[in-house]
Amino acid sequence: MPSAFAETLAAIVNKGYAKVKFTHEIFAGSRILGHITDDAHMGPSSMFALLLIPLSDVRDRLPFVSSTSKADMDNWDVTQPFQYALKDIQIHILGSLANLQFLSENISRVVGTIGLKDGGEAGMVEITAFTSFQKAAGKVLMKISEGMVASGYYAEQFCGGDPKIIRFRVSAVVEHMLVPYYNKLGYMVNYIQNFTAATTNTITNHTGFAQDTLFRKDFSLAFMSKEVRYGTPAHL
Repeated sequence: MPSAFAETLAAIVNKGYAKVKFTHEIFAGSRILGHITDDAHMGPSSMFALLLIPLSDVRDRLPFVSSTSKADMDNWDVTQPFQYALKDIQIHILGSLANLQFLSENISRVVGTIGLKDGGEAGMVEITAFTSFQKAAGKVLMKISEGMVASGYYAEQFCGGDPKIIRFRVSAVVEHMLVPYYNKLGYMVNYIQNFTAATTNTITNHTGFAQDTLFRKDFSLAFMSKEVRYGTPAHL
């Protein structure tokens, strides 16, 4: 059974994915259906990071409530005039899924999540559980996370040493209009996999989805990657 910490983190990730879920209505269920490490296919070397608002900037944000429809899919987003300055961002690394106290005390500060895991090939890191609750927060979180690995802090954890080139990989549902977003962050499409609802409506044994994910409509999944030279410092 998932711990209270894992359930809280899964609820935040599902809140972030609710925007595309209810807007495009391709998938029937949530992004995380069970335990977050299982459904996001994250092994022992994986890492989660949170992007946090400074304590002084938590003003009038609604309490966290899971989304149930299009009406409440973005009610936890930080909008004007309460958006924080990018120079004041704080990133917190969750080294393991155990820090319930930290997350419970700081849930109102979370404006982004990202998971980094072994991409299955030498020098490859796969990005998952990527969410953003404020404009530009996702870009900041992505850039910092890439920089933490490429600059050497976590290269051993994910890449087994110091490869000359580190490849970051993401998978994006084309119909969710995410390919142009990742293009702007430097990711290029490697190949596209098509899923047809008329053939099957359940996804099994796929690293980009929870086991037995249900979908209602045909869709395409773009596999995208970006190369970063080892030793490149983090920058926005």
